[in-house]
Amino acid sequence: MIDGLPKGRLNVTAQNADGSAAANARIAVTAVNGGKMQTLAVSDATGKANIDLPPGDYTVATGMPGKALEPAVSVTVAPNGTASATLKYGASHTIAVTVKDPMNAPLTAKVVVQCINQICPTPNENYRTFVDLEKLPSNVQVVGHVPASGSLSIEVPPGNYEVFITRGPEYSAFPDTFPVHGQAVDLTTADATVNATLAHVVDTTGWMSADLHVHAVNSADSSVPNAIRIASFAAEGVDVLVGTDHDVITDYAPLIRSLGAENAIGSMLGVEATPFDYGHQCVWPVLHEAGPTGGAFDWAGGDGPTLRLEQVYAGLKTKFPSALVQLNHPRSGFMGTLSSLQVDTETSASHAQPSTFRFEASPLATAMDTKLFSTDFDAIESMNGLNANYAVLNDYMTFMSRGMVKTATAVSDTHTSRTAVGGYGRTWLKVGTDSYAAWTPEVFVAAMKAHRAIGGNGPFIKMTAQALDANMVPTGPVKDIGDTLSVANGGKYQVTVDVQTPEWMQFTSIELYTHATGRGAINGVANDSWPESRIMQKKTYDPTALPLEAVPGLNGFSARRVHVTEKFTVTASTDTWIVAMVNSGSAARTMAPMAWDGVGCTGGVCTANTSRPQAFTNAILIDADGSGAYDNFPLKSGQPLTAGTIVKKQPEARRVPTWNEVLEMLRKVNSHDHSNWTPTW
Repeated sequence: MIDGLPKGRLNVTAQNADGSAAANARIAVTAVNGGKMQTLAVSDATGKANIDLPPGDYTVATGMPGKALEPAVSVTVAPNGTASATLKYGASHTIAVTVKDPMNAPLTAKVVVQCINQICPTPNENYRTFVDLEKLPSNVQVVGHVPASGSLSIEVPPGNYEVFITRGPEYSAFPDTFPVHGQAVDLTTADATVNATLAHVVDTTGWMSADLHVHAVNSADSSVPNAIRIASFAAEGVDVLVGTDHDVITDYAPLIRSLGAENAIGSMLGVEATPFDYGHQCVWPVLHEAGPTGGAFDWAGGDGPTLRLEQVYAGLKTKFPSALVQLNHPRSGFMGTLSSLQVDTETSASHAQPSTFRFEASPLATAMDTKLFSTDFDAIESMNGLNANYAVLNDYMTFMSRGMVKTATAVSDTHTSRTAVGGYGRTWLKVGTDSYAAWTPEVFVAAMKAHRAIGGNGPFIKMTAQALDANMVPTGPVKDIGDTLSVANGGKYQVTVDVQTPEWMQFTSIELYTHATGRGAINGVANDSWPESRIMQKKTYDPTALPLEAVPGLNGFSARRVHVTEKFTVTASTDTWIVAMVNSGSAARTMAPMAWDGVGCTGGVCTANTSRPQAFTNAILIDADGSGAYDNFPLKSGQPLTAGTIVKKQPEARRVPTWNEVLEMLRKVNSHDHSNWTPTW
């Protein structure tokens, strides 16, 4: 041996539960003294593995998700001796799942197999000794993704379970008792079959959903294979999967076709430009070709100074002329542009030093503005994961009040397939079609540019506006999200908000917003205050008594949806904007077991980080001064900051970071840690 110390040999035989050879069995060897795992071996085609170990006492075990875990075997390895152990996989049973729509066509779907008790008899965490699994809640045995064939077999340890089957927030769920109870299955002694029918109950005619920020194996901080990424999004009913790996362009389309899933999900090329410490930007659609138009954009600027943000935006739009740029998680510590560049949102002045980011100072910099921020982006992530970010919504609304009308989006930013569920949030775009064959990136771009977008984790919310005459009767054209409504100063108009959800989903309020003071942020410090006083109008509901209606055209299948329509009367006094939101208080159900955004473990018990239903529209713009456009902005150029004032010194010269500083930055980036770390260079 390399270290020259005596060793002994451990010969292991791995078997299936029926006694046959278990090929590729993963075998963990743990020292009794100290309890530290020594090695992980893999058996050959005959179930054999030979392991050389220092002399001592060990426990040896094997395990595979879906099979019960058998007790470890104790062995003693003598110097230059040989020890043997025979390991068996535990028993298992199979749930055969089939999913179809009311027309008997197969459907993709998600299957959550939940244990009866708070902690499964064989928790998912216990398999992590053998396989690097994603974390699941302790009461969830397995999560499966039904492919385009509509059939899936799931292997689980013997026991009693509940099965939940879903296809995202536009569909009914199985069984009818979802989410309070699942379909009971007894797998103590035999296999079981579950047949589910899911119906598209939310009317999204003319709209398609997309997740605009997604990672898989081509990102350095994700290990999700591309095939599983596709399966997980098709299972959630997301219409368009946008590949946005870190500085890598991923094309899902060929794999979607090979999986036979082209009628279940579409895809679009994108990329996340990932500067280490001054914010990330998603770009879509992009090209993926050889030559000067192919590949990701070099945001670092080669060997010289790092590109400033306005140079990054200019470079992205030069390389990808038809692409739109999304300002990603702008309040996520050093990964958030508004925070890291220390931006005043009411003026766009920045106060961070260019030397911090290895920039050359902007030639336009002043003592009060280092000019590191650029407003040349098209969209802003206002929901990253299951929850709307109120600080970013304040930023979005502040920008609108200055006349900077951007598209607010909802994304998942998922890096996993089961720990943080993809497709929540999602952005619905009014593209005028529901057909994957008719949908194109061009209609996507047009809808984004027109701000015809809705963001949320579940509720589907639409909004229109129309002028009212002297008798309070609607008159003139009906304006949709992204349009401008002209109303005489002092005149009234009616805003109609329409909300649909599956029957089981609950919410507690519909809220209307317009310009108000107090939303500005200064020096990059997030403003997450969200008082009731800034809600323009609000309707509240008992979440257990929301109005239900039968869904027609389901071929005899019975399903209902929540459908609420509210009309708000508003008096025009100045040019402004209107946004609607759906919110849920603590009385409403959470999104689990349909969706959760991470899993936290304390004292050996893992629980889902979940949230309640929430959605927001983009704006309808209001022209009240007769110009025909939203152009008399509530926040005027050059006015003093309502959040206060700040004095900064002249920009400092660029400097090169130390190696330790670079290593700390890389550790943060690779861990996808969004905490408020500030680089010291």
